[in-house]
Amino acid sequence: MTTALTVPMSEMQAMAKSLVASRMFGFKTEAEALSIMLIAQAEGRSPALAARDYHVIQGRPALKADAMLARFQQEGGVVEWVTYSDTKVAGKFSHPKSCPVPVQIEWTIDMAKRIGLATRDNWRNYPRAMLRARVISEGVRTTYPGIAVGIYTVEEVQDFAKEKDITPAAGAGDDLSEDQRVKISEVADRVREWMLQGSLTDAWMEIDNAALETEEHIYLWTHFDSRVRRQLKEEGERQKIKHQHLIESECITDAQKKRIEARIGELKLSRDAVKAQCKEHFDKEHFSELTKREYDELDAILETMPSQSNSAREAPLSSGSEHQVPHPPLPDAPRGAEPPPDDALLIKGEEWASCGAEKYRAWWESLTAAQRKSIGTERHTKFKEQAERVSA
Repeated sequence: MTTALTVPMSEMQAMAKSLVASRMFGFKTEAEALSIMLIAQAEGRSPALAARDYHVIQGRPALKADAMLARFQQEGGVVEWVTYSDTKVAGKFSHPKSCPVPVQIEWTIDMAKRIGLATRDNWRNYPRAMLRARVISEGVRTTYPGIAVGIYTVEEVQDFAKEKDITPAAGAGDDLSEDQRVKISEVADRVREWMLQGSLTDAWMEIDNAALETEEHIYLWTHFDSRVRRQLKEEGERQKIKHQHLIESECITDAQKKRIEARIGELKLSRDAVKAQCKEHFDKEHFSELTKREYDELDAILETMPSQSNSAREAPLSSGSEHQVPHPPLPDAPRGAEPPPDDALLIKGEEWASCGAEKYRAWWESLTAAQRKSIGTERHTKFKEQAERVSA
C-alpha cells in the first residue's frame, strides 16, 4: 500500500473545490470530492488520486474496477483470464497470503438476466466490460477481501442504485447510518448470490433472517429492479401462506386438550355431545387430533351448546341423526309459543324448514329430546333437506 503524507484539511478543501469546478471527474459537490479524498487519505494514499480511482454514484463512493484490480495486484494478487467474451467472462484469482490456490470466478450474461441486470443500458451496450467488472469484484472479495471492505465497484453501484424520478422509495436510506447502509448492501449481495444459484426461497430467507427495521427494508428494495422485487415479494407471500398452513396443521398441545376437558366441566356440557361436534365439523374422533385452528373453532362452539341442567335436553340423538352447530333457542315460533307434540309439531317443522337451513337448525336445537324423538329421524332428515334447498 502506498504511504502518503497527511494533507491538511484546508488544502483538501481547496483541491475539492478545484475538482468540482473542472467538471473532469464527475464530482457534483465539494462535499462529495472531499469525502472521497478523506477515504483515500485514510487508506494511506494521496487524496489527489481519489479522483482517478473513485466515482460517487447516488451519494455512494464507488471504486473503479480497474483500480480495485490494480490494488489487488500491487498487494501480490494474481489473476489469469480464462474466458473473455460478451456472453461470459471467467478468471482465476489467487493471493500468496490469503488464497494461494487459484479460485475460478465467472459471470455470464444468463446470470445477469436471472437477477434483472441484462436489460439495463450499460449491460446491453457493454456486456463484456460489465461482466469483467463483476468478476473482478467477486474475485478480489473472495481471495483478498481487505482490498474492498465496504466498497463496491462503479458497475455494481450502477446496478443497484435507484432512479430517483421513478422509484417509489425516493430518499430511502437518507436517515440511516453508514453502518446500516453497509449492512443492508451486504444483505443485498447475499440475496443476489442466492438468486444467481437459482434459489429464490433462500434469497427471501436471507432478507427475512436479517430482521430489518421498516426504513432498512425500504432501503434494501432500492438495490433491486422491479422484476427482482416482485419475485422476492411473491416468494415472501408464498412462504407466509406455507407457514400459516404449517401452524394450522399442528395438533394441539396436552395443555390445550386439558383445557377442553375443563371447559366441558365448567359449562356443564355432555362430553359425548362435544365429541359428536368434533366428529361432525372436523371428522376427528379425539380431542388430541384437533389442529390449533380447529381448537379455536371448537372453543367458540362450546359457548353455544346447551348445558346438562336438563338431562332430557342433553340425551344423544338417535342413530343416524345429524348433529349441527347448536344455536340459542328462538324466542318465537311461527305458530304458538310452545311447540306442540305429534302432528302439530310436524307442521311447525315444515314451517321452519321453509325458512331455510339456519333457522330450521336453530329451531331443532331448541327442542327437547322427547320432541325430537316424536318427529323422528326420517322426518328430521326430510325437513333438513328441504331447508337446505331453500337456503341454496
